Amino acid sequence: MRVRVAAMLSILALGCATAPPATPTGSANTPGADDPVAAAKRWRALTRAKKANDARSLCTPWLAAASKPLAVEGHKCLAQVELIDSFKLRLEDTKEEAILGAGYAGTGVDRAIDHLTKAIALAPEDLSLHLGRLHIAINSPRAADAPQLLADSLERYRGPDATDDWLSYAQELRLRRHPDVGLEYVRVLEKRYPRDHRVVGAVGTFLIALKRDDEGLPYLRRAVELAPDDAIDTWNLGRFHEKHGNPTSAEPLYRRAVSLEKDPARRQDMACNLARFLAAQPATHAEACAEAATQCGRPVPECR
Repeated sequence: MRVRVAAMLSILALGCATAPPATPTGSANTPGADDPVAAAKRWRALTRAKKANDARSLCTPWLAAASKPLAVEGHKCLAQVELIDSFKLRLEDTKEEAILGAGYAGTGVDRAIDHLTKAIALAPEDLSLHLGRLHIAINSPRAADAPQLLADSLERYRGPDATDDWLSYAQELRLRRHPDVGLEYVRVLEKRYPRDHRVVGAVGTFLIALKRDDEGLPYLRRAVELAPDDAIDTWNLGRFHEKHGNPTSAEPLYRRAVSLEKDPARRQDMACNLARFLAAQPATHAEACAEAATQCGRPVPECR
């Protein structure tokens, strides 16, 4: 079994932006303690310093506060306290490999998720609570719970559209080597957003990652039908054809994707990969190698 070292994760920061250090002492009866903004500054300073006991003593009384925003800060704080001791290197087995990296482990994970679930009940419009809960689950032994947690969030969340945010955690599942959970996750999104080309394309890519190509191809095609001017959907369909030994179908899709891409850096990356693809084809090898030198800015294996 191959072991991959995952990138280090930083301790999750929930809620509002990072505040300057404060001297967080006192209790819920301290003047100004009912101000959730001031409360957030105080508990963040403690958790950044990894003073778990001090943060727990500060925040626990807030859970019974009459002010919902302060009670929410209490749950955010205590979730973060649990993560202080739960953040560690761990070896996670997947179907294809073992991932050695940083993540959350131990009983603190369950308690942190429970605190965020209670905070969501008080402030369902706070997107950071929903996303924080997903992040903890995906980067812990509870990754398989991500689809259920997403379904719960979609039912409760009342804020602005967050489709991009929900999809970003599908990508996190992919990076953590959980394609089976990822497919179940995007299926939940599909029920809510059946005509969103990003969701449809994500279902297709997860099916292909699971070697269910015959099922995945219709989704890739559907994504392009829904958004014919989307560069990524078009590129992914081209990749499918290349993978299945059909360069004649792949080339025009790749060329169209490059022409559609508006981000200069991503467009250059696509153009480099297109040149590499063409360099691997005997009929276009010489011309493509000259183009690859320009687009890629470095020698490419296909031209050596």
